[in-house]
Amino acid sequence: MYSHVHGGILRSQYRNVARIPASSPFEEDDEAIGHPPETLLHNQQPHRRRRFGGAVSYRQQISEESTVTVTEGRVFDLPLLRLPPLPPLSQPGPPPSRQVIETYTDLHQAFESLSEKEKKARRRALSRLSVVGKTAERVREHPVLEVLHARVRSQSQPGQRTDPYKIGLAIEGGGMRGAVSAGAAAAINLLGLSDGFDAVYGSSAGALIAAFFVSGQLNGTIIYSDVLPAAGKRFLDRAQLIPAMGLLPGVEAKPVLNLQFLEDVIRNTVRLDWASFWAKNAVQPLNVVASSLDGMESLALRSDKGDFDSFESLIQCLKSSMCVPGVAGPPVFLNVTCRQTGERKERAFADALVFEPIPLKSAVEDGCTHIVTLRTRPDGSEVLGHKVTGIYERFIARRFLADLHKFRPAAMHMTKFDHLRQYAADLLLLNEGSHAKATGVHVPDGKGGGRAVHLLPVAPPMGTTEVDTLDSSREALRKGLKDGFAAAWNLMASPELAEVYPGEVVASELFDCEDVETFDLTFKRFSTVFQGGIGQAEENGLRATKQEQLLFPRQGPHQPRLA
Repeated sequence: MYSHVHGGILRSQYRNVARIPASSPFEEDDEAIGHPPETLLHNQQPHRRRRFGGAVSYRQQISEESTVTVTEGRVFDLPLLRLPPLPPLSQPGPPPSRQVIETYTDLHQAFESLSEKEKKARRRALSRLSVVGKTAERVREHPVLEVLHARVRSQSQPGQRTDPYKIGLAIEGGGMRGAVSAGAAAAINLLGLSDGFDAVYGSSAGALIAAFFVSGQLNGTIIYSDVLPAAGKRFLDRAQLIPAMGLLPGVEAKPVLNLQFLEDVIRNTVRLDWASFWAKNAVQPLNVVASSLDGMESLALRSDKGDFDSFESLIQCLKSSMCVPGVAGPPVFLNVTCRQTGERKERAFADALVFEPIPLKSAVEDGCTHIVTLRTRPDGSEVLGHKVTGIYERFIARRFLADLHKFRPAAMHMTKFDHLRQYAADLLLLNEGSHAKATGVHVPDGKGGGRAVHLLPVAPPMGTTEVDTLDSSREALRKGLKDGFAAAWNLMASPELAEVYPGEVVASELFDCEDVETFDLTFKRFSTVFQGGIGQAEENGLRATKQEQLLFPRQGPHQPRLA
């Protein structure tokens, strides 16, 4: 049977099985809720009747003499309806031309120039804009790298700085794309640069990666390389996307992403070391960025505000940052400090993607002068354009936020694709910041700034395959780890080290390990050789390879010998 879905009605050339769509507070946005149902025509055989289920109140014109009202929760007998075939949903021809957006100002002007009708049809407007990541080629003299390497050379420690700067590490998530930022964080750790940061910020999966980074644990990447791929449907079940859309009436939707499983992992399998984390958090604080659904803003949850002070409360904050609306379970309710009044108040939280998918705003508001941002999409990957399908926003997020939990303003924010606009705006600022500038990048007031900040984005190079948000296969996640590791290593290592030991080589040796024990030994060997020299590795019982013995000095960090 050949069918069309158009105007809110499922049509068939042979029969009609129609269900009127759920009501919505966004009826002014035809792109978000579909067009109103069209006029229905009488069947030529009025004695045949079919049961018809209604979901909302609509008055449909059946003929000039008769009408029928479909009321919520009731079922009526209607004549079998025979509808004429619909024209094709899209006319053949070349795709519409796209406007390439290069700067934050260009994006703002593109939206200001939209007509009122175009602003309502936001999906169409965004699909005609092209925004991609474009980090500069390896920048040897970027202000962020200069300050970071100077701190490492002087053995500066968090909480004991002698320079006037504040360097933040902002970590993007993105579901399974978090493997990329996990690999990049591992490279920073292995290079001995972790003590150069004054604060760490994480959005969504980036918050979990940030917690392991602060604790100094090297095994956080195992979650992506081994644990999640082996979990199967215990963690990620794509089949639950259908009930999440409300397409199976009477069937309760289970989480597509099971955060309870992930909680069990960081409690037992790859346990987050609370003692190490809490000690380091005192001088290098973790900021867990999550979206307040009732406050319509992003908040950075941190210990000095009283948002967490124990392993249990930290886990709840991490879950609030990773709770994708309609995909990862109900909202997480936390008592937090209100910005306006300073009072403690219970708020409902969901994934950071709603209001701050890249934790850039929180880092700027916290006073950072230099920010390293770990991106999870490769350069050249489109963030608007053809990716603005609206399936998640219109069918899953809206149902979850507006219909099930009554957060209608947050649902409006999603169905208007404002979260994608924010993501694109942050990406454009990072593009600008990747080109070394002595004056930094002016961050607008709306991004928590109104001042110049030095921004250094880290992302896989153009041509790299993007990790799908819901791809938990071992091959995809290990490749994501290696891509992120290589990107950070090649950018942030000393030129001599990156030349003789490229990030791709180190990443392959690390993440192609067959078991966790081999990974730990390889990581420790690399870390000791790169930071302490061959002699220290031998003292610790770690055997360096012949190539490392030729390249690296007996004592002393960082600089290999070049024969």
